[in-house]
Amino acid sequence: DFVNRLSKIDASNISAFMASAAIGSAYIGNLAVQNAHLANAAVNTLQVAGGAVTTMKIATGGGATAAGGYWDGPTVTVTGMPTSGATGVVIQAFVTLKSSGFNGTAYLEIWKKDQWGALAYALASLPISVVDDKNYTFGIGAIDPSVTLASNSYTLRLTSLTPGAVIAGSHIVATGGKR
Repeated sequence: DFVNRLSKIDASNISAFMASAAIGSAYIGNLAVQNAHLANAAVNTLQVAGGAVTTMKIATGGGATAAGGYWDGPTVTVTGMPTSGATGVVIQAFVTLKSSGFNGTAYLEIWKKDQWGALAYALASLPISVVDDKNYTFGIGAIDPSVTLASNSYTLRLTSLTPGAVIAGSHIVATGGKR
C-alpha cells in the first residue's frame, strides 16, 4: 500500500508519489506556496504583507484654546485602500475639554475630506456641553461605508463652539477593511 511505499521515495520516483499525495499531518519548518485553498485553518500568528487585509492609522492633537466658531483637530489618513471592494473605514475619536470656569456647548464631529484635502461632509455629529470647573472627555464614532479613494482622510472637528473653550487633547483612530 501507499504508506508502506513511502520509505522508498527517492529522486527517481518522487514525482510519481507527489502526483497524488495525501498527507494526514506534517511538520514543515518553512513553506512557500504560490496558491492555496484551505477549507479550515487554525493560525497562531498571521502576518499579511503590506497590510493587505486591514490598515490602521492614529493621529493625536495637542492643546489649544478655541478662538470661536470651530476648531479643527487632528487628521488621520488611511492609505492603500482599494478603490473597489473595500469594506469601509471605522473611525473613533476623543477630545478632552477643560472648562476652567468656562460654560459652553459645541458639536463634536468626524469629517471626511475630499481628494484635495478639503472638508467634504460630516460622518457623525454629537452635541456636547461643558459646565463648571471640570475636565470632560467626549468620544464619537463613525463608519464610512463608501471608500472610493486609495487614500481617505478624516478630521476631528468641534463646531458651533463657544469662544474660550480649552482643548486639552484629542485623538482620532481609523481602521480600514480592504476585503
